[in-house]
Amino acid sequence: MRHAILPANSLANAGRGNTSTGTAVSVAKETVVPFAAFSHFTTGTTPVSVNHTGTSVSTAIAFNLPLGESLDVGLAAINRKMNDIHVPVGIRGGTYGTARLFQQSSNNTPLMLVAALIAIYVVLGVLYESYSQPLTILSTLPSAGIGALLALMATGTEFSPHRLSGYLAADRHRQEERNHDGRFCARGRT
Repeated sequence: MRHAILPANSLANAGRGNTSTGTAVSVAKETVVPFAAFSHFTTGTTPVSVNHTGTSVSTAIAFNLPLGESLDVGLAAINRKMNDIHVPVGIRGGTYGTARLFQQSSNNTPLMLVAALIAIYVVLGVLYESYSQPLTILSTLPSAGIGALLALMATGTEFSPHRLSGYLAADRHRQEERNHDGRFCARGRT
């Protein structure tokens, strides 16, 4: 039987001996090692794919919350359980999807509140052409806030950043109406 001789692989042979000749089948007699000498065969199941988060292998664990419980309470319970079972240091737990968005938004809540107060101060300052009038109006927020929280508790409604922004807008509107009534009365007397 004659074999065709293919040109040597110049890239593989550069500076090294006994490397690939570029042929698909070796023509030299070599010792054959049985496949079973370095492997084994078992039947079983295996995942079709391996999930990654970034460059790390990951898995997702979904959970439901009882009615009336917030996501923050559920995440705190998961963190407690991970500490209780002494998860190895190489395993990290974290949130993904909606839970991650919740954590990011709750981390930004204080910044959002400060930005809302500054925006209200600027708008009221432009409206009343004064630096002190907005401070007078904003000083009513704590007492109005207590009333709003009592109303939320009485109706069994959960407090959220959306409700807070609505509360701030309603309080500003109430203060503007009161001050416009006062300006009208002051103009009417003169």
